[in-house]
Amino acid sequence: MPLVEELPPLPRRTYVGGDPEDPLTYDLADWSDDQRDGISLLLRVADIVHEWDGGLLTVAPSAEAEVDAWVDEIDSGEIPGAGDVEALAEVAPDEEAEVGPTIAGPLRRIGGALIDGWLITLVLLPVGGSFHGPTPFAVRSAYEIACFGQFGRTIGMRLLGMRAVRRGDEGRPGWGRSIVRFAVATAAAPLGWAGRIGLVLAAVYGVVVFAGIFRGPWHQGLHDRAAGLLLIQE
Repeated sequence: MPLVEELPPLPRRTYVGGDPEDPLTYDLADWSDDQRDGISLLLRVADIVHEWDGGLLTVAPSAEAEVDAWVDEIDSGEIPGAGDVEALAEVAPDEEAEVGPTIAGPLRRIGGALIDGWLITLVLLPVGGSFHGPTPFAVRSAYEIACFGQFGRTIGMRLLGMRAVRRGDEGRPGWGRSIVRFAVATAAAPLGWAGRIGLVLAAVYGVVVFAGIFRGPWHQGLHDRAAGLLLIQE
């Protein structure tokens, strides 16, 4: 009889932010390249957003059930690695099956923001007001918060086929999350009204907040993360 009981294996799956709505990370460092290629193929066929960092696989939380099953089955040998293409094809998801959402990329997001900027400019033109200061900021805040809170997207997002959803259950953002997102995105905007130094500080803040939209797989800025939202394509 062993003096020390055998410890249970460490869990493969962890939540990146410690919250079940955060992205899931699987520690697959002990898998062979063939096994990793196999699950990568399954993820691509199912159109599940994922990212590799060495032996760590990160996936969208909405894919938890599917990925859990695939990891267990590949561990047990029930699903082959990528080397056995014919056998893998038998367990791959049906191409006609429902797939997860596609995350909106940075170019699409920038395009939507430009359209919204033009619309706000058209609203301000008749009153002959400045496009820099409290009045334009108030118009923009009313427009974005109302659109996000009521519809989950602005007019620019609608024209380019995007909408915002809650991370985890893909529901409509609602008013609370819309306010949080806008507040984080524009917290430094008033600094830009105070002269050159304030303008530089506001620009630096903007770079920090929006840099995340250029990084995958979720293309989230800090404002998206703070509100727990994703922007997806329709």
